[in-house]
Amino acid sequence: MEKKGIHTERGDYNRKVMEIRGLVDLIAKTSASIEAFKSKARLLKNELSD
Repeated sequence: MEKKGIHTERGDYNRKVMEIRGLVDLIAKTSASIEAFKSKARLLKNELSD
Protein backbone atom coordinates (compact mmCIF):
# COMPACT_ATOMS: atom_id res chain seq x y z
CA MET A 1 0.00 0.00 0.00
CA GLU A 2 2.83 2.40 0.89
CA LYS A 3 4.43 1.85 -2.50
CA LYS A 4 1.16 2.96 -4.07
CA GLY A 5 1.26 6.16 -2.03
CA ILE A 6 -1.30 5.11 0.55
CA HIS A 7 -0.24 5.77 4.12
CA THR A 8 -0.61 2.89 6.56
CA GLU A 9 -0.19 2.58 10.32
CA ARG A 10 2.85 0.38 9.81
CA GLY A 11 4.37 2.90 7.41
CA ASP A 12 3.69 5.73 9.87
CA TYR A 13 5.33 3.69 12.63
CA ASN A 14 8.40 2.98 10.48
CA ARG A 15 8.74 6.65 9.55
CA LYS A 16 8.55 7.61 13.24
CA VAL A 17 11.21 5.01 14.11
CA MET A 18 13.52 6.38 11.40
CA GLU A 19 12.94 9.91 12.70
CA ILE A 20 13.75 8.89 16.26
CA ARG A 21 16.88 7.03 15.16
CA GLY A 22 18.01 10.15 13.34
CA LEU A 23 17.45 12.23 16.45
CA VAL A 24 19.35 9.73 18.59
CA ASP A 25 22.26 9.92 16.13
CA LEU A 26 22.15 13.73 16.22
CA ILE A 27 22.16 13.72 20.02
CA ALA A 28 25.12 11.32 20.11
CA LYS A 29 27.11 13.47 17.68
CA THR A 30 26.24 16.65 19.58
CA SER A 31 27.21 15.05 22.87
CA ALA A 32 30.56 13.95 21.43
CA SER A 33 31.18 17.48 20.14
CA ILE A 34 30.37 18.94 23.54
CA GLU A 35 32.71 16.50 25.28
CA ALA A 36 35.50 17.34 22.83
CA PHE A 37 34.93 21.05 23.44
CA LYS A 38 34.98 20.54 27.21
CA SER A 39 38.23 18.60 26.92
CA LYS A 40 39.84 21.36 24.85
CA ALA A 41 38.58 23.98 27.32
CA ARG A 42 40.14 22.08 30.22
CA LEU A 43 43.47 21.88 28.39
CA LEU A 44 43.38 25.58 27.61
CA LYS A 45 42.48 26.38 31.22
CA ASN A 46 45.44 24.31 32.41
CA GLU A 47 47.78 26.03 29.95
CA LEU A 48 46.62 29.46 31.06
CA SER A 49 47.00 28.65 34.75
CA ASP A 50 50.59 27.41 34.27
